[in-house]
Amino acid sequence: DFLKKGGGELLYDFTVHDFDQLLWLTGDGADMPVAVFAAVGTCLDELKGSGVDDTCLVIVKFASGALASIDNSRFAPYGYDARCEVFGRGGQISLNNPSTSAVILQASRQGAVGGVVDESFPQRYAQAYANQMDHFLDVCMFGTTEKVTFKHSLLVNLLADAAMQSKKTGGFVDFAQFAGPKLA
Repeated sequence: DFLKKGGGELLYDFTVHDFDQLLWLTGDGADMPVAVFAAVGTCLDELKGSGVDDTCLVIVKFASGALASIDNSRFAPYGYDARCEVFGRGGQISLNNPSTSAVILQASRQGAVGGVVDESFPQRYAQAYANQMDHFLDVCMFGTTEKVTFKHSLLVNLLADAAMQSKKTGGFVDFAQFAGPKLA
């Protein structure tokens, strides 16, 4: 009901967290985004016709020539799926879903069998939320420098805004032209 009543725009509700991670991985604006593209759709039968998107693909081009792709869906039948892969000249690194087992069996064309992943984000990120609260209290009580800057937060939101603009136009959005005046 929440989604059908207009809550939870996918690019702001889900993808904004991926923009946050993407900016962190690319040096918090050291390698600035130059273009953003977003394609969205509705695949879940119960959401069709409601105007609610449940699936998206976002491409972000960076000044260095790096490309990032973000895939999101509101439904993964096996649990909360949040992974990250980075490929480059120096190699590849993957951050996979925590699971009840580190063992994955791939023995036939029927697919892989492994442990169960967390059902939702509160289970997946319980420790991260506790760490964030500890840091917030350190900032408030002891004057510790914030780990997340205003510029980082602004860039995250501008990426989401640019993705929404791309969703509307169906094309790439020039990020420098779109966000430049807001970053000045």
